[in-house]
Amino acid sequence: MNGQLERFWGRLVGPLGAERSAGVVSAAALGTVLVAVQTKRRNGFLAATTMAPIAFDLIGGVIAFQLTPTRAKYAESPLRERMVFVGAHLQPFAVPVVGDGSWKRAVARYASAVAATATLETVLASDPRRRLVANLVAGALSAADVATDRGPQRWLGPVYLMKVIGGHGGTPRHDTDSGNTDVSLPSELAALALRTRSLARSPITLYRSGFGRLLGSRMMMLEHTGRRSGQQRFVCLEVVERPAPNRLVIVSGFGERSQWFRNLQAHPACFVSTGGRDRVPATARMLSEDESAAALRRYQQAHPRAWKHLRGAIESTVGVPVNQLPMVELRLQE
Repeated sequence: MNGQLERFWGRLVGPLGAERSAGVVSAAALGTVLVAVQTKRRNGFLAATTMAPIAFDLIGGVIAFQLTPTRAKYAESPLRERMVFVGAHLQPFAVPVVGDGSWKRAVARYASAVAATATLETVLASDPRRRLVANLVAGALSAADVATDRGPQRWLGPVYLMKVIGGHGGTPRHDTDSGNTDVSLPSELAALALRTRSLARSPITLYRSGFGRLLGSRMMMLEHTGRRSGQQRFVCLEVVERPAPNRLVIVSGFGERSQWFRNLQAHPACFVSTGGRDRVPATARMLSEDESAAALRRYQQAHPRAWKHLRGAIESTVGVPVNQLPMVELRLQE
C-alpha cells in the first residue's frame, strides 16, 4: 500500500524525495487545519470537511510548484492533458456552496485563471520568460482579489490564482520541441476564448487596473465609442503589425460584423493601451484589401506559429478565410 501511495505521490508532484515531500505535506496540513477550524466555527462540520481538502490541495500545490522536480514533471505533460487538469480546478465554487462568498466572484476567479493559463499556453508555450510573466499576472490578479474580497474565505482567491496561473500556467512545456506538439489544441483554446465572452473580456480587468503592461506589447486594449449609445466600450486585441512607433495594425476576427469595428467606422477617434502606454489617443483608418493582405503576409512571416493558431481559431469560429478579414490601422498621437 505504501508503494502505491508513493507512486501516486510521485506522479502528482514528481520525485521530491522524503524530506521535501514531508515539508510540502506539513505546510499544507497546517494551513488545512487553520481553514477547517475557522470554517467549522462559522458554518459547521460539513462545511469544514468541504473546505479542508481544498485547502490542502491548493496550499500544497503552491508550495510544490516552487520545487524544480514538480515543475519538471509537469513540463512533460501534453497540452491537452494540462488544460483538462486546469479546467478541473473548480475550487472557487466551493466558497458559495458553504455560504462564505458569491457565485459571481467564484465565476470571475475561475474564468480569470483558465483564460490566463490558456493565453500562456498559446502565446508563451516554451518561452523561458513564461514563469516570470505568469507570476506577475497571478500576483496582480491576487492583489486585486484581496483588495475587493472581505469574506471569511478570502485566502482562497490568491492561493488559487497563484497555484493555477503561477504554477500550472507558469511551467513551460517540453513537448513543443519534441515533435509531439498538439497543433490543433491552441487553435481550439483561442477559438473558445473568441466564442466565450467572459474569457475574451478577462484581460480588460488587467488593463483597467493598471496591469495591462504585463501582457506585453503584442496585446492592446482598445477603448472605442458605441455608435448608438455613445458610451465607452472596451476590447482586447492582438497587435498584428507596427509599421511605425506611433502606428498599430489590428484585425477584426469576426469581420465587419464585429461591434468594435463598426463603432470605429462611425467614430474613428479612440484610445489605445499597450505595453507601458495607457489610454493614448488614436485615430482609426480602415485598410484596403491590398493593404490588409500585405500586412497579413508580413505577420505570417514574422510569427509563423502564432499565425497557425490564429488562422485555425478564427476560421473555426467565424467560418471565413483569414485573408478576407478587414484590418484597421490605429495612428497614435505623440
